[in-house]
Amino acid sequence: MKKYQIVTGLALIVIMSGNAVFASSANKEAKSVEREAKETEREAKMSNKKAEVGEKINAKKVEVGEKITNKKNQIETKKVSIMCNHANKSMTRLKEQSKKRKELNTQKLEDRLLKVEENRTVRDEKLKSQRQKRDEQRDAFYVALNLKAQTDEQYTAVETFKTLVEDAVETRRASIDEATVVFREAVDALVESKKTEVEKLYYNYEKEHNTLIDSVQSACDENTSSSDLKKIAKDLNAEMKKNREQFRNEVQQTKKISPEIQELVTVRKDAVQDAIDLFKETVDVAKADLLEAFNGELEVDSKTEAEAANVK
Repeated sequence: MKKYQIVTGLALIVIMSGNAVFASSANKEAKSVEREAKETEREAKMSNKKAEVGEKINAKKVEVGEKITNKKNQIETKKVSIMCNHANKSMTRLKEQSKKRKELNTQKLEDRLLKVEENRTVRDEKLKSQRQKRDEQRDAFYVALNLKAQTDEQYTAVETFKTLVEDAVETRRASIDEATVVFREAVDALVESKKTEVEKLYYNYEKEHNTLIDSVQSACDENTSSSDLKKIAKDLNAEMKKNREQFRNEVQQTKKISPEIQELVTVRKDAVQDAIDLFKETVDVAKADLLEAFNGELEVDSKTEAEAANVK
């Protein structure tokens, strides 16, 4: 009986041990499966979390990129606005300066022409005064000659001499006056032509100048970038400088009238000299006839004798 109980007890122990082993193995497998499931779930959560974070980062990048782009656009717009405002002010100032420069040069030319007219008036008044003085001196000379005359022949010779000299004086003066008028008219025509040429140069310069200026405004109206505006402004300045220098050179060359004036001076001088030579020849003949009437002896105690041949 005791032996049976012992055997039975052993058998029970063995059975229980087997069940325990079986139970422990099953538990381990279940736990392993559970762990794997949890690991899979955790990895899935991590993956989802990474994807979510990635999406947020990408969204943030896009947002930041858009903000940077918008900021750049705002800065660019502001730069363009500032540059265009500055350009418009500069262009307006340049147009005003060009207009004032033209008005100033035109006024200078008008003042110069006015000065020429004033100088002519002064010279004419001076010449008139000199001629009046010479007329008085010749009259005094004629009176002195009449005082020396003793015979009718001598009186007649004095009157003939006076008539010839006065006619020669009038002829000489008329020739000189005509040469002066022709000279002045030629000078006036030359100056007027130069004035017209200069005005044409100013017109063409202003037209091209304003076209260049307006190109900046057109660039601003077309929303040109600031970098392109800088290039346009640089090219514009270079082109305007070139045009300005060329314009100044052309104006200076056009204003040079000295050689042409000198030619006119030479023509007048020759005409005046011809009138003087003719006058002297006439006076010499008249003087010879007068001396013959006085038998070659004629002395007048006056400085007025020399004035008979005066060339004014």
